[in-house]
Amino acid sequence: MAGLYNEEYLQRLAGQIQELLGQWNIDEAARVSLLTVSENATFLVNDENNDQRFIIRVHRPEYHSKHEIHSELLWIQSLRQQALLNTPEPLTMRDGSLIAAFEDDGVERYLVAFEFMPGKQPDEDESLIEGFEILGATSARLHQQARQWSLPEGFSRKKWNFDSAFGANPLWGDWRNAPGLDEAGQAILEQLCEILEAKLHHYGESRIDLAWCMLIYG
Repeated sequence: MAGLYNEEYLQRLAGQIQELLGQWNIDEAARVSLLTVSENATFLVNDENNDQRFIIRVHRPEYHSKHEIHSELLWIQSLRQQALLNTPEPLTMRDGSLIAAFEDDGVERYLVAFEFMPGKQPDEDESLIEGFEILGATSARLHQQARQWSLPEGFSRKKWNFDSAFGANPLWGDWRNAPGLDEAGQAILEQLCEILEAKLHHYGESRIDLAWCMLIYG
């Protein structure tokens, strides 16, 4: 596994999670295993003694601030309170907070625990029509909620637009530094960026983009 999340690094994260389980009143003997890696590292906690499972997400270092993560959790709680979406419930720690932290090589890492929600990956030969209909309906509800929701005081999330995604100082790093990208490929992508910038400028921005920022980049 290349990049930040190599095997050794993931094992170290799992060990840190193991030491923190008690903060969520989870059996410290519960088994911690990697579930998936994307922007963040997500782990499954299996407490066989109490027949319980939990999800713990370790946020990418030096990306979302603790305040931004807390804002995301407030949004999730709002969706739950309004019964708009069946989202997993964030777990509260013994001290009443929602975000745990540990220091890793001089960098503070943030963790959030959630209740486990079962799911099923579609089979390769399964029709996805019904799933996309559900996705469309879910997206509509999220956009409607974002239009009407009164943001809590101090709510903060990163803004995703052309500049933050593809501009001079993108939040996820400059695509021009991608491994294996040659001059010909860069020229094609530069042309694509010009088209995207023009189209996004024409499309404009509004606060309903909050829903997609939270859903996709949370």
